[in-house]
Amino acid sequence: MIADPQPQITVGDANGDGSVTAEDARLTLRAAVRLDSPSDYARLAMDVDSDGSITAGDAREILRTAVGLTDKNRANSK
Repeated sequence: MIADPQPQITVGDANGDGSVTAEDARLTLRAAVRLDSPSDYARLAMDVDSDGSITAGDAREILRTAVGLTDKNRANSK
């Protein structure tokens, strides 16, 4: 028997559509305040800092990535 391959998880891609967008940040923030219960896949994608919990900080980092304001971009703009 061949096991099904595990899905590729993209950090920040909460809805699994293949890109990191403001929608992913919105979903993450809703999970952080317990308005939604994300799937296991989504939980892994939402936990940007890998601390085991989904927080507003994770949503903030996802939104920064979605609009191109990552730490790498900020360092290069100085």
